[in-house]
Amino acid sequence: MSRSVRGLLPVVLVCTARALDFGPTLWFNCAPMGEPNHKVRFELQRYPVVILRMPQAGTFEAIHEWYDTVERILREAQSPVALVHDLRALELMSVTARHRAVVAERTLGLKHAGLEARIGADARIVTNPIVAGAVTVVSWLTGATPWPQGTFTSEPEAVVWCHKALGIARPADDHAPR
Repeated sequence: MSRSVRGLLPVVLVCTARALDFGPTLWFNCAPMGEPNHKVRFELQRYPVVILRMPQAGTFEAIHEWYDTVERILREAQSPVALVHDLRALELMSVTARHRAVVAERTLGLKHAGLEARIGADARIVTNPIVAGAVTVVSWLTGATPWPQGTFTSEPEAVVWCHKALGIARPADDHAPR
C-alpha cells in the first residue's frame, strides 16, 4: 500500500478538504446538515478492497467527485485495488439516462487514463432487479473493461470474490460491517 493511501486509513473527510481523525471511513463531500446525503461514502478499512456506499440519489457533480476520488486512490496504489460499489441504497427513479452516460464516460476515462492495471476487481452489490438492469446499461455503454467485473447480492460474497481476484486471502479478523 502506498504511503499516501496508508495515510488515508485513519481519516475522515467531512464536507471540506480538511482531514478529521474520526476513523477509517472517508466521508466524501457530504451534504449540508439537514439535507439528504447525495455523495458516495468510501470505506477503506479492508484496503486493498475499497467499499463505495452509493447514496439514494446523486448529482452529476457527485458522480465526478466520486470518480475523482477513485482516480486518486488508484493513482496512489502500489498494487491493484478492488472496488466494491454498494448500490443497494440507490433509488432507480433518481437515475436518469444522463446519469448513466456520465458514469459510463468516467468509467471509460479510467481506461484512457492508464489506470486499468490498478483495478484488480470491480464488484457491484445489487438487490433490486431494476437497478441491476441500470448497471447492465452502463456496462453496455462502456463496453468490455480490462478488469474483472461481477455483480452480487451480498457484501460478503462480493468481498470474497474481490479477495480471490486480487489473489489475497481474506483476513481472519475481518469483522467490518456488512
